[in-house]
Amino acid sequence: MIPLSKILEIGKRRRAAVACDAADDEICTAEDPAKCRVHGIRRYEREGDYLDKLAHASEEQKKAEAVVNYFQNIANSMTMEEVDSVISSAFKTVLVSKEDALKEKGLSLGERELLSYVFEENVSDKLPTEKEIAQTKRCVAATIKHLKEKHGIDYLNSCALVIRWQKEENRGGAFIVGGVDGDENNSCIVFAINKKAKGVQVSFHHGDYRDDFDYFRHEIGHLVAHVKGISDGELYEDLVSGIGEESAEAELKKVSKYAYDSRTEGDAEAECFSKFTDNGYDSSMHKAIENFIEAMIGGKKK
Repeated sequence: MIPLSKILEIGKRRRAAVACDAADDEICTAEDPAKCRVHGIRRYEREGDYLDKLAHASEEQKKAEAVVNYFQNIANSMTMEEVDSVISSAFKTVLVSKEDALKEKGLSLGERELLSYVFEENVSDKLPTEKEIAQTKRCVAATIKHLKEKHGIDYLNSCALVIRWQKEENRGGAFIVGGVDGDENNSCIVFAINKKAKGVQVSFHHGDYRDDFDYFRHEIGHLVAHVKGISDGELYEDLVSGIGEESAEAELKKVSKYAYDSRTEGDAEAECFSKFTDNGYDSSMHKAIENFIEAMIGGKKK
């Protein structure tokens, strides 16, 4: 049995303070959003003013709206069957309770120890509702689909996705990589629901429904770095050697406060990954950062 102090040390070593509250109500919970009376395309037939507004909108307005609605449209374009298929291509399993983890077959001892910790550390007694699970899954699936189609990331298939409520008020989800029993491949992504954490993060985010997608890409950034063998702080070290410490820190501050504050803990990579892989990325990061993230995405696996 692994001592609790050991597991806590592992969790502390690789934890990202981000949040998710299931993408709010912009993301449909119906089995087939196309048939949903709220999110289905037919709703626009009942909203004549919307069609009139769209007809008179400038090309710039239409492009701006397409950027903002990008992830929402992907999430609401899939049936739940398609959502589950996309998720299963990227994650070994999806768990919402400790009971689920105990019943799950095909997990190693290290994975079970890690999941046991995940469902005991700062977790609320409240279980996610079907609506919250559906919205969260759509957010995950849309993110994975985007990363696969736009950035060629199709190698995420070796960890568990955990959806749970969080007890801590100013904190949401965390990516935790194990290292339990010496196995560095034990890992999971925790997508934690915490309504109170919305809007208080210092990480890269848009300030609207897209925040959940921004935060989740941050977590995927950790996973990509882990899969590709990128060590904590490697981006910062690379920047310092290339453009100097002062410039490196200034560039990370432009990305987010979190990228700078946690630059030696792997969060510079995760924050820059999230910003770089956003559909509306505007090439605002230093070229040295872009080159690093591109190499991280396309580099050789461990």
